[in-house]
Amino acid sequence: MNGNFLRSQGLLAVAVGAGVVIGATGLFLYEHLFKEKRRLILQQDVTELGMCVSQLRRELEEIRDAQRRARRIIRSVRERTPSSLNDGENETISVEDEFDDEFFDLSDTEDVSLTTKEENDVVDEELSRYKDIDDLFNGSPGGKTKVLGLLMDMVEQEPENPEILWRLAKAYHNMAIVMESEGDSNRQQDYIAKGLECATHCLELNPRSSDAHKWYAICIGGRSQFQGTKDKLKDGIEFRKHVEEALNLKPDDPTLHHLLGRFKYEVASLTWVERKVAGTLFGEVPYATYPEAAESLTKADELSVTPWKENRLLLAKAYLKMQDFPAFMKWLEASDKVEILSREVNCVLTL
Repeated sequence: MNGNFLRSQGLLAVAVGAGVVIGATGLFLYEHLFKEKRRLILQQDVTELGMCVSQLRRELEEIRDAQRRARRIIRSVRERTPSSLNDGENETISVEDEFDDEFFDLSDTEDVSLTTKEENDVVDEELSRYKDIDDLFNGSPGGKTKVLGLLMDMVEQEPENPEILWRLAKAYHNMAIVMESEGDSNRQQDYIAKGLECATHCLELNPRSSDAHKWYAICIGGRSQFQGTKDKLKDGIEFRKHVEEALNLKPDDPTLHHLLGRFKYEVASLTWVERKVAGTLFGEVPYATYPEAAESLTKADELSVTPWKENRLLLAKAYLKMQDFPAFMKWLEASDKVEILSREVNCVLTL
């Protein structure tokens, strides 16, 4: 009886699995629309960094000027000091003067940092390097294969670089989507496992990387469709934990708010009976409500620079579940106004 019950409702295979395995195509298309905005923000940060370096150099020069004035004062005091000063006092002045020299005297021959122009050139080169990679992410399946090869070569040279590792996790996940479309589930699982391994290593190196938490969670979601209900439960809890951690680090990422909202929607779909049965058989069950799901999805829409059809449609469904029919119609109409970019996306939206 329990077996029939679980099969009839899909239970946590729907609640956790469907919540975690998001509309992958819609997500990647949306990521593409954000590419240009992220690049502009990064360029602005580089400009501000250059201004900060210039300001620091000005302040350092002011410190040097103050140091020179202090030395002149000390020399003047020495010249007027009576010879009756004992050796200990003279030693104190000498030691203090030497300490001042060590702390403040950053001579031009000791160039401990790059010039502002050189620093900017290095940053620009790094941005250009990753921009080319990020551009390939949003291309054809052939481009996804190419970016994976490039990142594999890069990680061989820099195996401890978190910026490369989270992108490699993303590349593996992209290829898993390609394998899914080709019906190759074995290679799909293999790519997901490799992506998860890269994201895990990235988090070990930089636990405060929002992108590492984000792609760890997405790879966890991709894995759930190949697991039993008990493992789906564990992954669902892990998924939510890492999405929320990524949001703590990057609260203005609309994709993360969508991921969390979709997860909450699916978990809220569990009936009381389903939750009781699942809790008895498998342990702790995630909890969420439709209003919580709507809150996350609304935040995703507010932060989106371009309309996101999948997010608005799910938001409409959440209000329908709450029997808030005016809000349901509002978001349904808003979703309908957004053009479907491809037949593939249309299939995702009807799941």
